[in-house]
Amino acid sequence: MNIVYIRSGVYVLTAQRSEFDTYYIMEEHAKNALCSALHLYSLPKNTVIELFDGADSIIIFARIPPSYYIFEDFEDVIAACENCSAENAALYYYDGEYILSVSLPDTVLDEFAQKADAPYGFDGFLNEHGRLLIPSDAVNFVKNTF
Repeated sequence: MNIVYIRSGVYVLTAQRSEFDTYYIMEEHAKNALCSALHLYSLPKNTVIELFDGADSIIIFARIPPSYYIFEDFEDVIAACENCSAENAALYYYDGEYILSVSLPDTVLDEFAQKADAPYGFDGFLNEHGRLLIPSDAVNFVKNTF
């Protein structure tokens, strides 16, 4: 199996049919393959999956919504980033709180912050109503700067 991050939460997984234990590939098989390839326990809700089942190969497109973590103070952001490996992250400040948007959920962040149940497009809301502090690679920026 091979997985590639395209952009904006879109991942493409390609695999040979022989890598699956069953002949008929269903959405549950696609979810399990994505979780395995992305090293996740489960996919976030609102994940959209498209499955293309060919004679010899399988292509799975997945649009995975970002995960948002809310921190009360910047010291918690620093502590979380030191222990985290999240990629494609942005850091916002809104309503007295720091919000870290990451492309995939990270269990380390669960220990330091409250996970927000936010809809698609929440980044747009944060861009309009909050302040974008670090637009990209926020985890590594914080890790290397503070």
